Amino acid sequence: MLPNIVTIFGICVGLTAVRSALQGNVSVALYLLVLAMILDAADGRLARALKSESKIGAELDTLADFFNFGIDFVSFLVRFFMDFLRVLLQTCPAARPEKRRRIFEKTLKINFLTGF
Repeated sequence: MLPNIVTIFGICVGLTAVRSALQGNVSVALYLLVLAMILDAADGRLARALKSESKIGAELDTLADFFNFGIDFVSFLVRFFMDFLRVLLQTCPAARPEKRRRIFEKTLKINFLTGF
């Protein structure tokens, strides 16, 4: 019973890490992810030490692995991609339509609102 509680706590910590990563608190999310990994290792050792291995515990551990090692890393990748896209749009003038229009107007010395 105790290893299952540790596993469920690990799932909660993993989901909190996802929320933190998507809100932009990546450092907090990384610490929570490390805590979830520690809890994942501890629940298996605790189950073997107490000799309380069960089918539901194995299923919960699989679910915890899915959240902590699947969804968490995907949320970090999504956050990284969103930050990368934001930086790209802020720095690359070809990616921003209003910047392209201004560059085109300066190059050809025309104004789209008044014509030639």
